[in-house]
Amino acid sequence: MIGRLMVRVCLAVLCVALMTTSAHAAQVTLEWDRNAEADVQGYIIRYGTQSGVYTVEINVGNATAYTLNLTPSTTTTYYFVVQAYNAVNRSGNSGQVSTTVAATAPSQSALNVDKPAAGAILPSDTLLSGWALDRAATSGTGIDAVHVYAYPNPGSGARPVFLGVASYGGVRSDVGAAYGARFTNSGFSLPVVGLGAGTYDLTFYGRSTVTGTFNAVQTRRVTISQAPPITGGAAAIGLPAPNARVRTWLSIGGWALDVRSTSGPGMDVVQVWAYPNPGSGEQPLFLGNAQYGVARQDVANAFGNARYRNSGFYMDVMSMPAGVFDIVALARSTVTRSWEVARVQRITVDPAVLITIDRPTESSTVGSSFTLSGWALDRRASSNSGIDSLHIYAYPNPGSGAQPIWIGAFAPNRSRPDVGAAFGSQYNATGFTVPVSGLAPAVYDVVIFGHSSVSNSFDNGRLVRITVQ
Repeated sequence: MIGRLMVRVCLAVLCVALMTTSAHAAQVTLEWDRNAEADVQGYIIRYGTQSGVYTVEINVGNATAYTLNLTPSTTTTYYFVVQAYNAVNRSGNSGQVSTTVAATAPSQSALNVDKPAAGAILPSDTLLSGWALDRAATSGTGIDAVHVYAYPNPGSGARPVFLGVASYGGVRSDVGAAYGARFTNSGFSLPVVGLGAGTYDLTFYGRSTVTGTFNAVQTRRVTISQAPPITGGAAAIGLPAPNARVRTWLSIGGWALDVRSTSGPGMDVVQVWAYPNPGSGEQPLFLGNAQYGVARQDVANAFGNARYRNSGFYMDVMSMPAGVFDIVALARSTVTRSWEVARVQRITVDPAVLITIDRPTESSTVGSSFTLSGWALDRRASSNSGIDSLHIYAYPNPGSGAQPIWIGAFAPNRSRPDVGAAFGSQYNATGFTVPVSGLAPAVYDVVIFGHSSVSNSFDNGRLVRITVQ
């Protein structure tokens, strides 16, 4: 009944000044409960800057949440109510709520999203990237964090999905050339995995160190499709499998091509990165450039052209730390000379075999004779260390493809009571001390492979990069 229509809402300010959208703007999100009456068609937000006086009305349809952009020139208190309505009438006001929005200090912030482009059709796993800065900063880039949200079905009022904190501080020489050298490390990137199919507004918020607010903002409307049309570059990661649990020594492989190429597969370099603790904003680990040009007849068959046969990439990765990672394969097109395609695979590194190198330390410089020491164990072992042999190699000039130098095979049997205290007394004798000599001056990756007596295989490896003088 029209006369009985009453608002039955519990109005609350969900987020106040969560993000700022310009030098003098703040976002305030309101939420309320849905009415029980079957004939209710929607809701109207009313607000103003005096208690009980509502000078602005917004019809938000049948949504039960709405975000306002408020732009006070001075610190201002806003008062809100909600009304329900049906085909011919509206209810009285809900209970009033209020919030105070402070004026934001001026800034000269800028944020640009490189990937994705507006209107892009993306797979459910992709890499978001761009740059952000505030020219009003007197030191540094003026930005210390970039947060990314996905707003499903834009305009529906659906709650946004927090995608994570982007890794910030990547080298952007082009930005440094345009704005000044101190803005060079202004790049950001964020892998996204498993975003459901649909249309989203991806909104990037950069927090200024000048104002302490998220006042650098840009939005890209995109469509997530499980099988986006291939009009340019394309790639896939086949190894490791999605959500795989792997040891710290793993293989990464797949394929990458550009259908616009008129000769060859259309890609020439595939970089591989590992983003630890996805969405945490931690800096990614550069794992290296994969070997590109591996024969993939299956890819040539799938795309119906022999020039895509040598589109495969592959690399072995040793010494991954334990944890959850987003593995990103980033391919460069020979057509555009840009890094247009990225694919992401989320994995968990959970090794049974643990190997630690105590000395020499990473990136240290040593003489022609030095001592390699540390410990190794297999957590699956029911007695003793579980490791019966360590095979040690030195890889000269890492990435050059030079043959490794055999150092020798040794068994971990030295006393390590600290390891026993951490993992159990059966692991007291897990230490190793290996003398190394005869290496010519150069940079080396010294790699230790652990042979497990439990699995009768080399289940893990650990490396340390050193310079021999």
